[in-house]
Amino acid sequence: MKRYLILLVFVLVIACESEENPSFDVLQTDFVTSINQNKKGADYYCRQGALFVDNKIYKSRDSIHEQLQALPIIDTAFSLAIIKHDSSNYFDIGYYQLKDSTAGKLAYVVAWKEEKGFWCKELEVLYPRHITNKVGKETIDAARQAWEDWSNAHQPDSLIQQVYSRDAFYLNDGYIYKGRKAIQTKYAYMLKEKWHIRLSTIQTIQVSDALFYDVGQYVSGGKGHYFILWQLQSDGKWSVLLDFNF
Repeated sequence: MKRYLILLVFVLVIACESEENPSFDVLQTDFVTSINQNKKGADYYCRQGALFVDNKIYKSRDSIHEQLQALPIIDTAFSLAIIKHDSSNYFDIGYYQLKDSTAGKLAYVVAWKEEKGFWCKELEVLYPRHITNKVGKETIDAARQAWEDWSNAHQPDSLIQQVYSRDAFYLNDGYIYKGRKAIQTKYAYMLKEKWHIRLSTIQTIQVSDALFYDVGQYVSGGKGHYFILWQLQSDGKWSVLLDFNF
């Protein structure tokens, strides 16, 4: 009996360790096929899902479909990293290889969400990947540290003014907050005396000379995961253009 119990525990441990991520590669392949065939690629987005392209955000099914149809023909999707938040939320960061190889790639970040038993895109960010000037990762590390420092100093107003672009977006629970003033009201909780947060990057991708994807983990009481789209400003500072978290 004792030997049986030990074997059962061993099998359960192996089963837990071998748990695989959902088949996002299959979903992405189907998604690419749909938009290449002029079908409703917008159906792959959640009810409150959003598409962020060209510094603009689109939420309605029709507007998402229109933007997807304006994309160059995609050949294949390549995932560079799958980052699990919990069993119902994942980040997927990678790129779409375009059919015309001379056109390069589209770098993407997808926030996947399980909604009523189906996986859908809560957020997708798309930008052409074109780099002429390589930016060191330490530059983005410094910008992220500034975010953390202002937050832990309980100064959300200075955080927004110093680290966010004038036209920044914050996405939270399906709602969009645009502009510094709107975002600042959402960060009022940072004024609490016991507030403290730590950000740790997991995956970064330089998208262009002026754009960087940054996906990582935050710890503040509990743990969560964030995505920040960093944008180089005319004054040489890297600022938050888009902020999203689980």
